[in-house]
Amino acid sequence: EEDEEAPEWAEQAQAVLGAVMQMKDARSFFNEPVDADALGIPEYHKVVKRPMDLGTVASALEAGAFGSLQALSNDVRLVFENALLFNPSGHAVHKAAQQLLDKYNK
Repeated sequence: EEDEEAPEWAEQAQAVLGAVMQMKDARSFFNEPVDADALGIPEYHKVVKRPMDLGTVASALEAGAFGSLQALSNDVRLVFENALLFNPSGHAVHKAAQQLLDKYNK
């Protein structure tokens, strides 16, 4: 049913996600899909099997696509885990992903 109210956790999740997306590092790296061509990293999609970004998560949340808070959290973590997987540990994106993941996990 389309006029079903969003589950209680969805409103809180939207607030948390919105706060994360406002953070400088998120705005720099994680709010939009990785454009492998523009960034000159053609190997990205070989390494990262399920690309995810916070903007996509936010759209899915708004559309009611998540059946549970756990499903939503899995996708948020995937954003950062992908960045950790692809970028070497000294890289700015790797560091930013680690920091945001730590914050999110709290």
